[in-house]
Amino acid sequence: MSVESAIPAPPAPGSGPLRTPPLVRGGAPVLGHAWNLVRDPLGFLSALRDHGDLVRIRLGPRTAYVVCDPELVGAMLKNPEYIVGGPLWDTLEVLLGKGVATSNGKLHRRQRRMMQPAFRPERIADYAKVMEEEARATAARWQPGATVDVSAEMFRTAVRIVSRSLLEVDSIRDKADRIAESLHTVFDGLYRRMVLSVGPLHRVPTPANRRFESALADLHALVDEIIAERRAAGPGAPDDLLTELLRATDETGAPITDREIHDNVVSLVVAGAENVASTLAWAFHLLTEHPEQERRLVEEVNAVAPD
Repeated sequence: MSVESAIPAPPAPGSGPLRTPPLVRGGAPVLGHAWNLVRDPLGFLSALRDHGDLVRIRLGPRTAYVVCDPELVGAMLKNPEYIVGGPLWDTLEVLLGKGVATSNGKLHRRQRRMMQPAFRPERIADYAKVMEEEARATAARWQPGATVDVSAEMFRTAVRIVSRSLLEVDSIRDKADRIAESLHTVFDGLYRRMVLSVGPLHRVPTPANRRFESALADLHALVDEIIAERRAAGPGAPDDLLTELLRATDETGAPITDREIHDNVVSLVVAGAENVASTLAWAFHLLTEHPEQERRLVEEVNAVAPD
């Protein structure tokens, strides 16, 4: 069944009201299913499919709907009326602001148009060179017989790739590692804030909250430094995504605000790091379970990059 065919048709006259998705059992008092998501997120989310294609869970006082069927997920995301929003997305705005990842409608379309030149086919070829360099650098750090945290390594590598590809400032190699370190702490804190609806308790100066606030401030400061460094470069600046954003104008022809530039830089770094890193980490896991596919992959890599 195609993704398009998964989009439900309007209910026929007289067919009755739509059925309410089932509420998953087992939530804790007050916290609901938030504790399950903190304690064992993968196990909990994987088990939800046993309850149906669309289910409800409780995150404290809030009800969240979880789509468990891949085709329904595709149908939802391709629906032109789908809106990015809600309490969970509001939490993400602490990090992403009003960038392309969290905006809707005209604002989202305008931001996408601003960024499209950075993803032309000829640009992708240049990005591939950066990817190869960083992949080789990562492999060179690994020693035979050593234990490697693949998730952390892939995250660091992905941050360096997206930073070097889209933000070509002189200091980006040094800043990329700081960005990765800050993002790792911020992601951990954001996840807990998304699933644990404890409101003001997140502002209590606990060690975890202080680490989160410090990392978030450092990340935003780093992005501002990168933007300032690019502005100072003048006409000789690289023709990359950051330059495209600095050249961009709004509907009136006026330059877009520094806040919008900042939010979109953060959005692109986050999207290019977290999603890529997770995919690569899972790819390594799957390769360990499928040695024949691993062998074929190694052969292909050796054929493409024999040295």
